[in-house]
Amino acid sequence: MTVYLIASFIMMLLVTFLILTVKYKNKTNTDSPHVIVQSLLFLIEVTIATTLINFLLGEFKENVTVYSIFRSYVFSFTLYQLFIYFTFKMYDSFIIDSLTATKKCIDIYLIYVDQNKSIPEELLQKDTNKINDKGVSFKNSHRQILLEIIEYSYLYNKGKISQNEFKINLKKQVTEIEHQIKIKNLPWQNSIFLRLVK
Repeated sequence: MTVYLIASFIMMLLVTFLILTVKYKNKTNTDSPHVIVQSLLFLIEVTIATTLINFLLGEFKENVTVYSIFRSYVFSFTLYQLFIYFTFKMYDSFIIDSLTATKKCIDIYLIYVDQNKSIPEELLQKDTNKINDKGVSFKNSHRQILLEIIEYSYLYNKGKISQNEFKINLKKQVTEIEHQIKIKNLPWQNSIFLRLVK
């Protein structure tokens, strides 16, 4: 077991050295050490996870070679990444699906607002029914956003909110939704530690 811990520590030092060397040689204007901190957090996470997997699989033996340690860690890393990838992708696809459905409703409302027309009552009622249907994949916070937009839509239809004010509000929501969808597709989303920290 001691050999594995020493090997893990050496791997962490080596990767840290490589990251710092590349950063120093490139002298990029990335204005903060966030890249290094994020890389180290990911490396610590992977080291802990792969060591734990090796321990659970009974890979800790006293007489081991460097090759067998390397092979065990590569196998454990692969198992860990597959588990994380599929777990997070399934969860993220649910969130993206919910965000996309919310954005679609807002985009349809924007078509009417751009033409200076009222949003049809039956469309608002259909969307309200869809939101209240627990069988439809909406995250609760996205349901709330859409319910608020529908309330604003009724106020817009009654002339209590100006076209420009309503349009700005809708476009802000679209921008926020697009941002959240892009974040869900970033590579750091496959790290438990980085999801907790960021």
